[in-house]
Amino acid sequence: MSANGNFASSLNFSALGLFRPGYGYDNFKYRCEDVTPKDDGLFCINLKTDDMELLVSLYQLSLKVNKPKQYNHYINHCSFSPDSKKISFFHVMKHKFNSSKKIRFCVYDLNSKLNKCVEEELLISHYCWIDNDNLLLSTRDKYLRWRYKIYNINNNIISDSEIKFYTDGHPMISPVNKNIFVTDTSYRDKNQNLHLLISNVKNKTLNKLKSFFIPYAFKGEVRCDLHPRWNWKADKISIDICVNGKREMEIIYLD
Repeated sequence: MSANGNFASSLNFSALGLFRPGYGYDNFKYRCEDVTPKDDGLFCINLKTDDMELLVSLYQLSLKVNKPKQYNHYINHCSFSPDSKKISFFHVMKHKFNSSKKIRFCVYDLNSKLNKCVEEELLISHYCWIDNDNLLLSTRDKYLRWRYKIYNINNNIISDSEIKFYTDGHPMISPVNKNIFVTDTSYRDKNQNLHLLISNVKNKTLNKLKSFFIPYAFKGEVRCDLHPRWNWKADKISIDICVNGKREMEIIYLD
Protein backbone atom coordinates (compact mmCIF):
# COMPACT_ATOMS: atom_id res chain seq x y z
CA MET A 1 0.00 0.00 0.00
CA SER A 2 1.20 3.52 -0.75
CA ALA A 3 2.24 5.70 2.18
CA ASN A 4 -0.57 8.18 1.44
CA GLY A 5 -3.11 5.36 1.76
CA ASN A 6 -4.67 5.97 -1.66
CA PHE A 7 -3.27 3.09 -3.71
CA ALA A 8 -2.14 -0.51 -3.61
CA SER A 9 0.21 -2.23 -6.01
CA SER A 10 -0.47 -5.83 -6.96
CA LEU A 11 0.43 -8.71 -9.25
CA ASN A 12 -0.82 -12.11 -10.33
CA PHE A 13 -0.44 -14.31 -7.23
CA SER A 14 -1.64 -17.40 -9.09
CA ALA A 15 1.27 -17.02 -11.51
CA LEU A 16 3.56 -16.43 -8.53
CA GLY A 17 2.29 -19.60 -6.87
CA LEU A 18 3.17 -21.61 -9.98
CA PHE A 19 6.53 -20.08 -10.91
CA ARG A 20 7.78 -19.20 -7.39
CA PRO A 21 6.29 -21.79 -5.02
CA GLY A 22 5.89 -20.52 -1.48
CA TYR A 23 5.36 -16.90 -2.54
CA GLY A 24 2.00 -16.98 -4.30
CA TYR A 25 -1.40 -18.63 -3.92
CA ASP A 26 -2.48 -22.03 -5.19
CA ASN A 27 -6.24 -21.87 -4.65
CA PHE A 28 -6.75 -20.44 -8.17
CA LYS A 29 -4.62 -22.38 -10.63
CA TYR A 30 -2.73 -20.24 -13.14
CA ARG A 31 -3.47 -21.05 -16.76
CA CYS A 32 -2.04 -18.92 -19.52
CA GLU A 33 -1.07 -20.06 -22.98
CA ASP A 34 0.98 -16.93 -23.71
CA VAL A 35 4.16 -16.51 -21.63
CA THR A 36 4.08 -12.75 -22.34
CA PRO A 37 0.40 -11.83 -21.88
CA LYS A 38 -0.82 -8.33 -22.66
CA ASP A 39 -3.46 -8.36 -19.91
CA ASP A 40 -1.19 -9.32 -17.00
CA GLY A 41 1.67 -7.54 -15.26
CA LEU A 42 2.00 -4.80 -12.65
CA PHE A 43 -1.32 -3.45 -11.34
CA CYS A 44 -2.33 -0.41 -9.32
CA ILE A 45 -5.56 -0.37 -7.32
CA ASN A 46 -7.31 2.86 -6.34
CA LEU A 47 -8.40 2.14 -2.77
CA LYS A 48 -11.00 4.91 -2.83
CA THR A 49 -12.80 3.73 -5.98
CA ASP A 50 -11.71 0.06 -6.20
CA ASP A 51 -10.62 0.68 -9.81
CA MET A 52 -7.70 -1.45 -10.97
CA GLU A 53 -5.27 -0.35 -13.69
CA LEU A 54 -2.66 -2.41 -15.52
CA LEU A 55 0.40 -0.13 -15.43
CA VAL A 56 2.81 -2.18 -17.51
CA SER A 57 2.13 -5.57 -19.09
CA LEU A 58 4.39 -8.59 -19.23
CA TYR A 59 4.27 -8.26 -23.01
CA GLN A 60 5.66 -4.71 -22.81
CA LEU A 61 8.38 -5.84 -20.42
CA SER A 62 9.31 -8.77 -22.65
CA LEU A 63 10.07 -6.42 -25.55
CA LYS A 64 13.19 -5.29 -23.68
CA VAL A 65 14.81 -8.75 -23.50
CA ASN A 66 16.30 -11.21 -25.96
CA LYS A 67 14.33 -14.33 -26.89
CA PRO A 68 11.45 -13.62 -24.49
CA LYS A 69 9.48 -16.73 -25.51
CA GLN A 70 12.13 -18.93 -23.86
CA TYR A 71 10.94 -17.75 -20.46
CA ASN A 72 7.86 -17.68 -18.28
CA HIS A 73 7.45 -14.05 -17.20
CA TYR A 74 5.99 -12.85 -13.92
CA ILE A 75 6.11 -9.97 -11.42
CA ASN A 76 7.27 -10.10 -7.82
CA HIS A 77 8.20 -7.80 -4.89
CA CYS A 78 6.43 -4.56 -5.83
CA SER A 79 6.79 -1.62 -3.45
CA PHE A 80 5.84 2.09 -3.42
CA SER A 81 8.36 4.88 -2.98
CA PRO A 82 7.87 6.97 0.19
CA ASP A 83 6.13 9.77 -1.76
CA SER A 84 3.72 7.24 -3.37
CA LYS A 85 4.75 8.37 -6.87
CA LYS A 86 6.80 5.34 -8.00
CA ILE A 87 6.52 1.56 -7.80
CA SER A 88 9.56 -0.68 -7.83
CA PHE A 89 9.21 -4.33 -8.80
CA PHE A 90 10.95 -7.43 -10.14
CA HIS A 91 10.35 -8.54 -13.71
CA VAL A 92 11.29 -12.20 -13.38
CA MET A 93 12.00 -14.53 -16.30
CA LYS A 94 12.10 -18.23 -15.46
CA HIS A 95 13.55 -20.40 -18.22
CA LYS A 96 11.04 -22.87 -19.62
CA PHE A 97 13.53 -25.71 -20.11
CA ASN A 98 15.95 -25.45 -17.16
CA SER A 99 16.09 -24.01 -13.65
CA SER A 100 17.77 -20.73 -14.57
CA LYS A 101 16.10 -17.37 -14.20
CA LYS A 102 16.81 -13.70 -14.75
CA ILE A 103 15.60 -10.74 -12.72
CA ARG A 104 15.17 -7.20 -14.03
CA PHE A 105 14.73 -4.67 -11.23
CA CYS A 106 12.42 -1.92 -12.51
CA VAL A 107 10.83 1.31 -11.32
CA TYR A 108 7.54 2.59 -12.74
CA ASP A 109 6.77 6.33 -12.49
CA LEU A 110 3.06 6.90 -11.89
CA ASN A 111 3.18 10.50 -13.14
CA SER A 112 5.17 10.07 -16.36
CA LYS A 113 3.88 6.49 -16.88
CA LEU A 114 7.41 5.48 -17.83
CA ASN A 115 9.09 2.26 -16.77
CA LYS A 116 12.83 2.13 -16.15
CA CYS A 117 15.05 -0.92 -15.68
CA VAL A 118 17.46 -0.12 -12.85
CA GLU A 119 19.44 -3.38 -12.71
CA GLU A 120 19.53 -6.53 -14.83
CA GLU A 121 23.14 -7.74 -14.56
CA LEU A 122 23.44 -8.39 -10.83
CA LEU A 123 21.01 -10.67 -9.03
CA ILE A 124 18.72 -8.62 -6.79
CA SER A 125 17.07 -10.60 -4.02
CA HIS A 126 15.58 -8.07 -1.57
CA TYR A 127 15.52 -4.31 -1.23
CA CYS A 128 13.91 -1.30 0.42
CA TRP A 129 13.43 2.38 -0.38
CA ILE A 130 15.74 4.79 1.47
CA ASP A 131 14.03 7.91 0.14
CA ASN A 132 12.27 8.90 -3.09
CA ASP A 133 15.45 8.62 -5.17
CA ASN A 134 17.56 5.95 -3.47
CA LEU A 135 17.13 2.26 -2.74
CA LEU A 136 19.13 -0.22 -0.68
CA LEU A 137 19.52 -3.50 -2.55
CA SER A 138 20.89 -6.89 -1.57
CA THR A 139 22.89 -7.93 -4.67
CA ARG A 140 24.89 -10.93 -5.81
CA ASP A 141 27.47 -10.83 -8.61
CA LYS A 142 28.59 -13.59 -10.98
CA TYR A 143 31.17 -14.72 -8.41
CA LEU A 144 28.33 -15.35 -5.91
CA ARG A 145 29.43 -12.46 -3.70
CA TRP A 146 26.68 -10.70 -1.74
CA ARG A 147 26.80 -6.94 -1.18
CA TYR A 148 24.40 -4.26 0.01
CA LYS A 149 24.43 -1.52 -2.62
CA ILE A 150 22.74 1.87 -2.84
CA TYR A 151 21.09 2.78 -6.13
CA ASN A 152 20.18 6.33 -7.10
CA ILE A 153 17.51 6.00 -9.78
CA ASN A 154 17.76 9.63 -10.90
CA ASN A 155 21.45 9.84 -11.79
CA ASN A 156 22.03 6.08 -12.18
CA ILE A 157 24.81 6.05 -9.58
CA ILE A 158 25.48 2.76 -7.80
CA SER A 159 27.58 2.77 -4.64
CA ASP A 160 28.67 -0.01 -2.31
CA SER A 161 27.44 0.44 1.25
CA GLU A 162 30.80 -0.99 2.44
CA ILE A 163 28.94 -2.92 5.12
CA LYS A 164 30.81 -6.16 5.82
CA PHE A 165 27.80 -8.39 5.37
CA TYR A 166 28.34 -11.26 2.96
CA THR A 167 25.03 -13.05 2.78
CA ASP A 168 21.53 -12.39 1.54
CA GLY A 169 19.06 -10.62 3.81
CA HIS A 170 15.82 -8.67 4.11
CA PRO A 171 16.71 -5.01 4.75
CA MET A 172 14.44 -2.22 5.96
CA ILE A 173 15.51 1.37 6.53
CA SER A 174 14.51 2.95 9.82
CA PRO A 175 11.59 5.37 9.33
CA VAL A 176 13.22 7.92 11.65
CA ASN A 177 16.92 7.62 10.70
CA LYS A 178 17.85 6.90 7.09
CA ASN A 179 21.38 5.86 8.11
CA ILE A 180 20.04 2.88 10.06
CA PHE A 181 18.64 -0.35 8.66
CA VAL A 182 17.67 -3.68 10.13
CA THR A 183 18.29 -6.94 8.27
CA ASP A 184 18.67 -10.67 8.78
CA THR A 185 20.61 -13.63 7.46
CA SER A 186 18.66 -15.61 4.89
CA TYR A 187 20.81 -18.70 5.41
CA ARG A 188 21.14 -20.69 8.65
CA ASP A 189 24.49 -21.12 10.34
CA LYS A 190 25.80 -24.57 11.34
CA ASN A 191 23.54 -24.49 14.42
CA GLN A 192 20.43 -23.77 12.32
CA ASN A 193 20.25 -20.20 13.61
CA LEU A 194 19.16 -17.09 11.74
CA HIS A 195 20.55 -13.77 12.95
CA LEU A 196 18.92 -10.38 13.33
CA LEU A 197 21.27 -7.46 12.71
CA ILE A 198 21.22 -3.68 12.72
CA SER A 199 23.53 -1.54 10.60
CA ASN A 200 24.60 2.07 10.44
CA VAL A 201 25.50 2.95 6.84
CA LYS A 202 27.16 6.19 7.85
CA ASN A 203 29.47 4.55 10.38
CA LYS A 204 29.81 1.28 8.39
CA THR A 205 28.86 -0.75 11.47
CA LEU A 206 26.95 -4.01 11.73
CA ASN A 207 25.79 -5.42 15.06
CA LYS A 208 23.87 -8.56 15.94
CA LEU A 209 20.74 -8.00 18.00
CA LYS A 210 19.63 -11.57 18.51
CA SER A 211 19.78 -15.11 17.10
CA PHE A 212 16.89 -17.51 16.50
CA PHE A 213 16.81 -21.27 16.12
CA ILE A 214 14.77 -22.24 13.05
CA PRO A 215 14.15 -26.00 12.71
CA TYR A 216 15.42 -27.53 9.51
CA ALA A 217 11.88 -28.69 8.71
CA PHE A 218 11.08 -25.07 7.86
CA LYS A 219 12.87 -24.93 4.53
CA GLY A 220 11.95 -24.66 0.85
CA GLU A 221 8.37 -23.57 0.24
CA VAL A 222 7.58 -23.59 3.96
CA ARG A 223 10.77 -21.87 5.10
CA CYS A 224 10.65 -19.28 7.83
CA ASP A 225 12.84 -16.20 7.33
CA LEU A 226 12.93 -13.50 9.99
CA HIS A 227 11.67 -10.74 7.66
CA PRO A 228 12.37 -7.89 10.14
CA ARG A 229 10.06 -4.86 9.90
CA TRP A 230 10.14 -1.57 11.82
CA ASN A 231 7.08 0.07 13.27
CA TRP A 232 6.61 3.74 12.35
CA LYS A 233 8.27 5.03 15.52
CA ALA A 234 11.29 2.75 15.01
CA ASP A 235 11.16 1.58 18.62
CA LYS A 236 9.95 -1.95 17.78
CA ILE A 237 10.86 -4.62 15.22
CA SER A 238 8.59 -7.49 14.23
CA ILE A 239 10.04 -10.80 13.05
CA ASP A 240 8.77 -14.22 11.96
CA ILE A 241 9.98 -17.11 14.11
CA CYS A 242 9.27 -20.78 14.90
CA VAL A 243 8.27 -21.92 18.39
CA ASN A 244 7.48 -25.55 19.25
CA GLY A 245 7.18 -26.44 15.58
CA LYS A 246 4.79 -23.60 14.75
CA ARG A 247 5.12 -20.19 13.14
CA GLU A 248 4.81 -17.19 15.42
CA MET A 249 5.56 -13.49 15.36
CA GLU A 250 7.82 -11.83 17.89
CA ILE A 251 7.98 -8.13 18.69
CA ILE A 252 11.36 -6.81 19.82
CA TYR A 253 11.27 -3.62 21.90
CA LEU A 254 14.27 -1.36 21.34
CA ASP A 255 15.60 0.97 24.02
